[in-house]
Amino acid sequence: MGIHPSKLNENSKVVKFLIKDRISNELDTDSSVEKMGTNVEVYEGNLVDGLHDGYGTLFSVDGTVYKGQFKAGLCHGLCSSCIYFDGDTYEGSFKDGKYDGHGKYSDVNGDVFEGNFSIGQKSGYGISTYSNGTSYAGNFKHGFESGYGLFTYADGSTYDGLFEDGKQTT
Repeated sequence: MGIHPSKLNENSKVVKFLIKDRISNELDTDSSVEKMGTNVEVYEGNLVDGLHDGYGTLFSVDGTVYKGQFKAGLCHGLCSSCIYFDGDTYEGSFKDGKYDGHGKYSDVNGDVFEGNFSIGQKSGYGISTYSNGTSYAGNFKHGFESGYGLFTYADGSTYDGLFEDGKQTT
């Protein structure tokens, strides 16, 4: 994977770390290999002042793979692909290391949320589709259904009304 030339400047450095193989525990003999201790990350991308900055790919110690924009060492901007160690995925915007803006989160059980995030939580309008056949389309606040929304049950019946903290209000 390469770095787009428009993302480079005189303070930038393109790096690729190949770190100790977690399976064989043998150090690769490639000249770019650096041993960084037992808690290591593999990163390919742009560095500014020693921090991930611009487009890059980060392979975290826990197995999470993030491909997207970084700023000052944090996920920041558009993420083209984030695959978590447990198989959950996210595509969308980050700000200061947290989901922020439009995104799509899918978990391994088949539940999917597509909509807006703020400071890492569902916020504003979004649609949740659950593996049990139910769905919710409406507003979220602090990660929960809140305000007006439409909940559709697996049998096709619906509740069209107000929610507060993830619960229907009457």
